[in-house]
Amino acid sequence: MTVFVRVRSSYYPAGDVAGTELQVRDVGHHPVLLGLFSRDGWNHPGPILFYVLAVPYRLTGGRSIGLLLGALLINGAAILGMALIARRHGGTPLLLLTLLGCGLVVRSFGPDLVRDPWNVSITVLPFGLLVFLTWEMISGSAWALPAGAFVASFCIQTHVGYALLAAPLLVLGTSCLVAQSYRRVQAGRAAAVRRSRPLRAALVAAGVLVVLWLPPVLQQITAAHGNLGKIAGYFLDDSGKKAHTLAEGWRLTSNQFGSRPEWITGHRAVIPLRFEPASLLHAAFPVYLLPFVGVAFALWRRGERDAFWLTATVGLTLSLGVVWVARTLGPVYDYRLGWIWVVTMFAFVATAWGAWRLVDERVRPTTRRALGVACVVALGAITLVNAVYAARPVGDAYSPQVAVLARQTTAALPRGSGDVIVRCSGDEGCVYYAALILWLERHGISARTQSAYGLVGSDSAHRVHRHGPVRAILDVEISKPFGKFDAAADRPGHRMIAYWGLLPRAERAQLVRRMTAIRAQRDAGTLDKTSFYVEALDLDRRLSTAAVGVFLTQPH
Repeated sequence: MTVFVRVRSSYYPAGDVAGTELQVRDVGHHPVLLGLFSRDGWNHPGPILFYVLAVPYRLTGGRSIGLLLGALLINGAAILGMALIARRHGGTPLLLLTLLGCGLVVRSFGPDLVRDPWNVSITVLPFGLLVFLTWEMISGSAWALPAGAFVASFCIQTHVGYALLAAPLLVLGTSCLVAQSYRRVQAGRAAAVRRSRPLRAALVAAGVLVVLWLPPVLQQITAAHGNLGKIAGYFLDDSGKKAHTLAEGWRLTSNQFGSRPEWITGHRAVIPLRFEPASLLHAAFPVYLLPFVGVAFALWRRGERDAFWLTATVGLTLSLGVVWVARTLGPVYDYRLGWIWVVTMFAFVATAWGAWRLVDERVRPTTRRALGVACVVALGAITLVNAVYAARPVGDAYSPQVAVLARQTTAALPRGSGDVIVRCSGDEGCVYYAALILWLERHGISARTQSAYGLVGSDSAHRVHRHGPVRAILDVEISKPFGKFDAAADRPGHRMIAYWGLLPRAERAQLVRRMTAIRAQRDAGTLDKTSFYVEALDLDRRLSTAAVGVFLTQPH
């Protein structure tokens, strides 16, 4: 409770999370047909995330904390689902191993993963649940099909990057259920199949898919430029886009099985300035991959179907990961790779459980009890560590800046009625732009954008200014070396009304005046070029420190 109270008073989302909250606010009031906007010019496929988060958001009175609570519930449900499936197939040993693995993964990610409503983070553990649901379907559990259809749709709609991972798993599980039903028909039990669970489960799954995919399909049909068509065009027309290779995919995947597994250490080396994992270029020897393959082979030889199919499902998912890397257009950003830690953790869990199944009959009861106690103690220790980290105040790198900028902006807005149009330039500025629109909207101010394209306007036509009176125009600018940010205040009818920066505003203004003065001296010939460049270099360095400004333009 202490954590939640502290969050409520100091957490102000920005960027994609602010965009998510804006869409969640629309649920029940405006059509919400698409997912979050992507920098590549289209939206992620569907809005499931917004509808799921709308429940805790409404229960918390429309506060931002509702998004974090929703993320906790989604990830908690994913872990619970994995635990139940593990208990069903492997009893207490697999249950403890799965919970131990999930605890280690959460510790490596840090507590922010399980409470982060960002579409990149909130899909990581649900994808792990999908892997287990696929295993359930392969094992003949018909009711895993509608659950798998929901989870796969959730992952794909929330972040399109899961399409190459989640869709094949769902198809595999469905195919196995169909094959098992076909064998029953061949065995002369057609009537039993018609009355069986697989048929009812298939009908429910079909209904789930129709309901979940109806919004994006409607948008595709009714819009001039459908979003699903844009996504397909982007990935199918890969001319000019950087592609990757299967070798890079193999290096990235095999590196997870090195002597220092990333999912345990919580550290992934990144290529400087590229934000891609260094394992794309070189990987450690996959020492832990050998026991995984060896145990899988031994389980197959011995006829341990459940344990073997778990290793096979995990192995297939890892193989899909290799293809996923090869088919990624543009950089393989490190922050998009959370799923691979979860799948690698499953490989370690499957190896340990498979080895246990192979030797279980020869293990003494005292040894069995000792191993069980050791797992419980380890799980308790990891849970305690995670709880300590989770008890820290939930912050956000942007919250202090957003609070300062938004309060100053609200206080400086001119009186009157009409829309307040908010604009931004570039990705960084739009991080604060979405946050500012959210703040103004929550404070009863008619905040609008000028474009139906982008994080705020896309799939939110009611937030686009079309006509009518304009109260003010706000431009959000990010500081760069002396240029647009510092020159913005010089435009007629344009003034800075909100500022946050590492340099005090007065000191920054003094540096700007000095830069303007030495430029004038250089142009007049009273300052030689060497002296100018020496001083200008120092001023540029100091002016390039982090700063954000909101500039007001009075409408004509």
